[in-house]
Amino acid sequence: MVDTNLRGLRRKLNCVGASPTVLVHQLITQKLVPQPPVPEGPVPLLSQLQRDLLTALVTQPTQKAVAATVFMGVSKLQTEIDRLQAATGSTDRIQIVVRAHGWGLLRSSGTATATVVGAGR
Repeated sequence: MVDTNLRGLRRKLNCVGASPTVLVHQLITQKLVPQPPVPEGPVPLLSQLQRDLLTALVTQPTQKAVAATVFMGVSKLQTEIDRLQAATGSTDRIQIVVRAHGWGLLRSSGTATATVVGAGR
């Protein structure tokens, strides 16, 4: 039943074959689920790599495509995702996306809007 519903949602959102993070991002941006609440604590300051990785997680359909987008091998990707999870206080990729939306760090296009570490204010 759940698999059938997910397949239907992927077709409706034009996300056939997409990762769960892409699907969750589309559900939120197309307002098919409520906007996530603002997480407790300050908005994290993300490095440029972490911003690029966040963008790739919600726009690329596969792990291989995410890795290619941020110019790294698949083997190094998990290390960088772990660092992004730590920076956002998340336990998995889905929670990274949900928390990022709650903080307003993602545009509907998938572009990360987070402040870059070391950027002038």
